[in-house]
Amino acid sequence: MNILCDTCSVLMLIRIAPKMFIDARFQCATIKEVRREIFERQKFKTKYQWRSQYRDKIITIETLLQKNVFYKRTCILIDEMIFSGKLNESTARLFDLSFQDRRVAAAAISLKYDVSTTDTDLINFLKQEFEIKNKFPLNLVNEWLTNKLICWDEKFQSIIEDWNVFSEPPQPASTIKKFEQLSGYKYRGP
Repeated sequence: MNILCDTCSVLMLIRIAPKMFIDARFQCATIKEVRREIFERQKFKTKYQWRSQYRDKIITIETLLQKNVFYKRTCILIDEMIFSGKLNESTARLFDLSFQDRRVAAAAISLKYDVSTTDTDLINFLKQEFEIKNKFPLNLVNEWLTNKLICWDEKFQSIIEDWNVFSEPPQPASTIKKFEQLSGYKYRGP
């Protein structure tokens, strides 16, 4: 199963698994719009000054998307759905997805990938309209621990603590419990 990571997930996870987009065992992917946002938006330059250390590690699946005949059509479909006012049945409000979120959605749909995001609107849209599953960043950490792709230590623990410092979104309680069982550490993130 492949996971398409949005900006938030990449920024939360890249320091834990710098090879997440290089080593196929991590099963992670991202798109050029996410990469561009990470390195070009001022808010990320200011908030995540360490991100430039990972520039060569954030590899996109652009070639794969260019070969996919459904990707461009899916981009158009998603844009039309959002601009015409698609109702979020969970909130009774219209979906409001950024350009990057719409491209993440289109890539996930056309490639049949799950996503990793903390954006509730994107999660609800993909689940409601396309039955695409979401994995919160801590879910991915748990999978990496289970598959022995990473071995938890104090360095990683301090990265999780930074999630609080950077005001990252909270992770699900059941995922936190599993993390504590797998890592042997108390979860100190959001």
